[in-house]
Amino acid sequence: MPGSLPEAIDGGARSHGPDVSACDREPIHRPGSIQPHGLVLVADACTFKIMAGAGDIEKLLAPQWLGANLDELLGQPVSAQLAAKPNASTVVLARIVGTGTPFDAIAHRVSNTIVVELEPAPIAMPSPIDVLVEMEEAAATFEQAFGLRELCERAARTFRQLTGFDRVMLYRFLDDDAGVVLAEDRDPALGSFLNQHFPASDIPKQARALYVRNRVRIIPDIAYEPALLRPAGATPLDMSDLALRSVSPIHLQYLANMGVAASASVSIVRDGALWGLVACHHPTPKFLPLHVRMACRALAGSLARQIRAKEDAELYRERIRLRTAEDAVVLRLGSDISLAGFFATAGDDMCRMLGADSFAAVRGTELFVAGRSPRHDDIRAVAAHVIDLGRALPFSTDRLSEQLPAATGFQDLASGVLAVTMSTDEPTILIWFRAEQIEVMNWAGNPHKDLSVDPHIPLTPRASFESWSEAVRGRSVPWTLFEIEAAGRLKRTMFDARQNRR
Repeated sequence: MPGSLPEAIDGGARSHGPDVSACDREPIHRPGSIQPHGLVLVADACTFKIMAGAGDIEKLLAPQWLGANLDELLGQPVSAQLAAKPNASTVVLARIVGTGTPFDAIAHRVSNTIVVELEPAPIAMPSPIDVLVEMEEAAATFEQAFGLRELCERAARTFRQLTGFDRVMLYRFLDDDAGVVLAEDRDPALGSFLNQHFPASDIPKQARALYVRNRVRIIPDIAYEPALLRPAGATPLDMSDLALRSVSPIHLQYLANMGVAASASVSIVRDGALWGLVACHHPTPKFLPLHVRMACRALAGSLARQIRAKEDAELYRERIRLRTAEDAVVLRLGSDISLAGFFATAGDDMCRMLGADSFAAVRGTELFVAGRSPRHDDIRAVAAHVIDLGRALPFSTDRLSEQLPAATGFQDLASGVLAVTMSTDEPTILIWFRAEQIEVMNWAGNPHKDLSVDPHIPLTPRASFESWSEAVRGRSVPWTLFEIEAAGRLKRTMFDARQNRR
């Protein structure tokens, strides 16, 4: 993924090279250190006695802090603020002034401890009214977008204005956990990642889980020296919710290889699942204060709602189109027409209905074909494969040759198959074919990077992000759920029509 992703670890291609599951097991939520631009205090949840900390606490807060009472050290009733919100795992505290330095403060309930994060606070703050107006304008901009692509383009521009980063991208996760940059807004001096793909291994499984839980992440300076949790030997702290959590050294090298000095990411969560990221990076160190990060989180929520609305609208239009086409086909099923007569006259309509390149119906020795289809023997081989599966539900695939190796010989005509079996006296198999769609995948660097299989040699991120292309063969346009459902409905309608003639 683009270098803005705080937990990206490159491990190679999705289906090539050695197993990189070790990346998925890295305990990135317990790094034992923080980024040093802030401070962390860990206190007992019952006594509020400070048990551990990280950062330059002695210089910025108090020389004697270990064992002190959290309320007294911070000069405000943290315990009372937490007690007022007993069900909140995270509470934003009032601003704290250390030895002349103002801090934004956030308290987290972590197991049997209270963890307080302190970060430098800007002296000048926008008024709440100004922030609300800006959020309202951004939400209206999102709502006015026509379609998903335009929405993402508007979001990239809006988040760049909000954060001030030189490159902001809208990154979407795909079904196989790889991802693609859908939109980008950048300084013209920077290279573009628009439409480029990144392998799933760039973002390990546990990092994707953390993006759902902790939705705004920043690395103000990738060249930082981690500040260790003190005293030494303290119980490892779960830092999943901390903004200051230290970052995998592999990812820091990943960013350095891209020429990125600071990064930020904002999660786009749709229905509880990670849909994508607003990924930002900058060529020089750059800090995002708490109020900007909170605005980013709120704006990402608005964006997620609009993404859902745009996707739902597209699905609704697709459903209406299918129903209309389905009705046109069903009208041909008059009481005075045989199935053979129906297939002979309605084959082209059957193709158009599901966006197929060809259609075939197989019943015993009979074969009805419409469109540019595979050879008859190949069609019968596909029908036999469908029967062997013994499924009552529709069978669908957009890569037939992976399930039926012999189909490699005719994948140019039939890489995609959608089939249903109509059980009558003699089963009739209805088959829709989609031709191969050769897709040129543009990657940010070679996704098939060779990895060492020696367990004593640590994984390293790829050093090159130059555009790398490959042609993907043997696949068709995937079948949608609505298309699969429409095929099932048509099968039932045809079966009922046949039964009614008896």
